[in-house]
Amino acid sequence: MRNPEEIIFEINNISELKEYKLNHKIELANRHSFNKHLRLCKPIHKRLFFKGASQKDWKSWLNEGTEYYLLFIDDKPVARCAIERYSDAAWEAADVKTALNYRNKGLSKEVVSFVTRKILEQGRTATCSTMPDNYAMLKVIESLGYKRKHDYD
Repeated sequence: MRNPEEIIFEINNISELKEYKLNHKIELANRHSFNKHLRLCKPIHKRLFFKGASQKDWKSWLNEGTEYYLLFIDDKPVARCAIERYSDAAWEAADVKTALNYRNKGLSKEVVSFVTRKILEQGRTATCSTMPDNYAMLKVIESLGYKRKHDYD
């Protein structure tokens, strides 16, 4: 369920996606690599920090159609972005997170660009949302060519 304060952005076809050079290895996460990423990020939610995603949680996410992609530097999964399939027509680049020591290096933009391209290549509209005061994410979203969605159907 979305926070009603979030701003939703979208890209309808691949020609609208601004090119961004990928400089790092990005691959589909498995539960082990995702949990390694969580430890690097030190999430506020203590259960995830100490235990990671359980096998049950991971299977539930996969069954919902969620795919996590991780960006690696020196074999460390330092940034993530998920594909969440909200409908047959639109999939979201969601749950973007970069480990604290790796921020402000363009890694979120790189992984969101990668995931957005995957969504668009499947013939879906790519969406991405964030809170109005998340200036770093707003910059990423707009720099890739996402436009604010005005129709909230």
